[in-house]
Amino acid sequence: MHLSGNFSADLQRFAADLRDLRARSGMPSYRAVARAAHYSHTAISEAARGRELPSLPVTLAFVSVCGGDVEQWERDWRLLSEEVHRQQAGAGATDFPSSPWPTRPVADGVDPEEADCARDAVTVHSRRIAFDGRPTIVGQIELRYSGRVHAAWGRFEGYGFLDYLAVKGADVQIIVDAVRELDNTRTSFRYPYSFDYHWSEVVVTGRGLFYACATVVVDGERSAYGETDRFELA
Repeated sequence: MHLSGNFSADLQRFAADLRDLRARSGMPSYRAVARAAHYSHTAISEAARGRELPSLPVTLAFVSVCGGDVEQWERDWRLLSEEVHRQQAGAGATDFPSSPWPTRPVADGVDPEEADCARDAVTVHSRRIAFDGRPTIVGQIELRYSGRVHAAWGRFEGYGFLDYLAVKGADVQIIVDAVRELDNTRTSFRYPYSFDYHWSEVVVTGRGLFYACATVVVDGERSAYGETDRFELA
């Protein structure tokens, strides 16, 4: 995707390409796309209107059910998302909100919000996670890193099918870990699925390799697992 530098125009083109993809797929309506993608009709139709950039999970679900090239669309989405952040930063509109809690010193096992890690965090690597033995993508695990405070943690984002299971009453639990391989330190946190990001506590970075992993447990049974690549982090 070539960006013109005009975010509004690029966003409109992105949305128009989504509309064209749906039309070529033969999907009769956005409601049909929503049913197949396990997202609401509103989320799917708004993605194609071009008023704001849809979330990555919504975009990929839309593209997947319409037979598009998911990897290419993900690259295009990330380019457009980076442009959003650049323009907002240039306008001075992205002062990062302060944590509601007092800042704690960075140490193994501290929540990244309490350690003020998110202010300059980057995603070092991410990987989509599928149900064990099934071609159903349920989310993605990210290795997050703050070079300013030398900390890494895992972050999981669920996709539409997990939303669907939770709404239907399944007991969906998410376990997110960050691992420092040098001494096998692992910080782990388990949450009931909450339709939002889930993250682990931090590990202090330095020597050795680091990675993040996530386990999805449905009705007491492990249903999906995935981990990021391993990286040296200063």
